[in-house]
Amino acid sequence: MAIGFEELRIYFKIAGVIFGIWALILVFQGFRHFSTQEERRTWLLLLYAVFMFFLAKVFDGIGLFFHDFLDENFFPVMTMIIEGVFFAIIFYVVYLEIRSTGKLPIFFRVKPEANKGELDKIRMEPGHSYIAEEHDTDQVYQMVYEMVTHGHEGLIFTREFPERLRSKYGFKETPIIWLSREGKEENLRPTDLERLNHGVQDFLKRSKNGLIIIDGFEYLSTYNGFNKLVKLLHDLRDSCAINDAALLVVVHPGTITKQEVNYLKRDLITLTFGD
Repeated sequence: MAIGFEELRIYFKIAGVIFGIWALILVFQGFRHFSTQEERRTWLLLLYAVFMFFLAKVFDGIGLFFHDFLDENFFPVMTMIIEGVFFAIIFYVVYLEIRSTGKLPIFFRVKPEANKGELDKIRMEPGHSYIAEEHDTDQVYQMVYEMVTHGHEGLIFTREFPERLRSKYGFKETPIIWLSREGKEENLRPTDLERLNHGVQDFLKRSKNGLIIIDGFEYLSTYNGFNKLVKLLHDLRDSCAINDAALLVVVHPGTITKQEVNYLKRDLITLTFGD
């Protein structure tokens, strides 16, 4: 049995409604990620929702096309379809580009793990920046976990896989950003220093007891050069001083030259851990 224009119109109208609903669902899912360490995913979902909206308009236009075929509304309907296709393609291409390159502002959750009161021993004073030379970062992360469970809001950049750190030390609320070239939504490419700086600056403005950990200095230095990374650290150190936050840069011995380590120690307080 052949399908007539009226049936086709109904099918395309239904498809348009489905894509419209899909767009609304994506908007809802996007805002669920708002103000978290996955806020970048919010923008991706909203952009994808716009694409779905225009796709819904395309199907709606096709439905009208079959309804008004060879009618006086033919050309306005065709214009609607062409515009919908054009904008859907543009937004989808932009979405794919952003998803692959990660060129979006980055934001992080500001929330302590818990607030158990005052720490018995304060290793890092607010407003100061530190450097630690450690082969084994176990004591570093134990100290960080102790601080974020006593009211500090932590933000960690690391070469360690985030889920491994969460499983080992118990981090739940603290954003852990993986420094990696993978380019996934919760990762940060080593060459994206501008996005790293933007994210930290925003985090510091919204935090009261900020704690910034950069565990992967040598990795960032490999891709950006030592001098460029030092300029970034100067900006972060100044911002932490202004916002009463603490900064810790972890350097693994032997990964950068002794001269470079000494240069860092001119601006950063040396933090040591006992056995």
